[in-house]
Amino acid sequence: MTEVASSVGIENQLSSLGRELTNIDASNLVFINEIRPFRAGLPALDEFPVSLWSKLVRKIWREASVQDLSYGNPEGFRPLRRAIAGYVRAFRGVSCTDDQVMIINGTQQAFDIVTRLILRSGDKILFESPGYQRARLALQAAGLQLIHVPVDRDGMDVGYAIKTASDAKLAYVTPSHQFPLGVTMAIERRMQLVDWANRNQGWIFEDDYDSEYRYAHRPIPAMQGLDSGERTIYVGSFSKVMFPSLSIGYVVVPQALVVQFRNALSLVGRPPSKVDQIVLSEFIEQGHFARHLRRMRTVHETRRSALVEGLKEHLGHSLKIIGADAGLHCTAILEPTWEDVTVAREAAERGVDIKPLSTFFVGHKKSEMSNGLIFGFACSSPAQIRGAIRKIVPVFDR
Repeated sequence: MTEVASSVGIENQLSSLGRELTNIDASNLVFINEIRPFRAGLPALDEFPVSLWSKLVRKIWREASVQDLSYGNPEGFRPLRRAIAGYVRAFRGVSCTDDQVMIINGTQQAFDIVTRLILRSGDKILFESPGYQRARLALQAAGLQLIHVPVDRDGMDVGYAIKTASDAKLAYVTPSHQFPLGVTMAIERRMQLVDWANRNQGWIFEDDYDSEYRYAHRPIPAMQGLDSGERTIYVGSFSKVMFPSLSIGYVVVPQALVVQFRNALSLVGRPPSKVDQIVLSEFIEQGHFARHLRRMRTVHETRRSALVEGLKEHLGHSLKIIGADAGLHCTAILEPTWEDVTVAREAAERGVDIKPLSTFFVGHKKSEMSNGLIFGFACSSPAQIRGAIRKIVPVFDR
């Protein structure tokens, strides 16, 4: 009876977003299926070990049982959860048990569940500016009040955030590699944010979207490992380290939310394909994942170098590169002579996909870092990168 009552309570919490969705402006989001040079957010898909993955898929299908073809557990395939728990503990400094790891379709599903479970319409949310647009839209769709907090070279200005809205219920951050500026949140600010969450019974949503790729230094541990009070919800995805269409992500849930989150997952749809989860589990457990990551770091670093060197050689007089030491993209701040939206539009006319930085800001636009361009470097070969740079040079020759 208690479990039934709990499920009913969760179902009530997962009520429809209703009219809120109709008020959201998603006009800045452009969905392009074509993979063009400098598209951000994509890994080196041309270097993915397709033959190895296919071999594992064939093996799993040959050995598949009737149970494997049935519905899986709402929280995900147990061996995959165990493998992920081991990975994030060893390589991301995350403190968790296997039971705290839940498999999801991606970060957007985590937003959906978290906002419905622990937040109410009108609650204040600390949000990075500039910040991830889809996160902003998802939070707005839930009827939440976003407090746009400026980001500088040390990450989110936590002091400003606390001074402006100490009563906020949640902080959304990308501390290891801020999107889109690419900076890393300083340890002092991380501790300050964790202290705020524990003192005020707030929550931290840590989006660790591409932290595996660091080129100048070792990967920086996740902020979750600093939070002994367990107020941090840690979210990761395989979209950037494997391939996006796999649609498998994970969330490490604080112990206090495990039961609620498990019940919520049983109500908001099934987890990703169980067969895909089994294949991914084998891929990790057999050591292929670790080898793939090591190889991708080398591939991405080569492509990053091609971009940085090419931009400095041909456009160094017009832009200044920041955030190039990690991730799958870097940002270039433009000289005041150039307007980023115009440059991005003219680049698109030449078949090059560059994002204007200013569109990721909401408030606090009057800064040295509000006019720039976002270059994804991982999805194109060095030759393609050099060719794309030559294509956009004429945009600046006027």
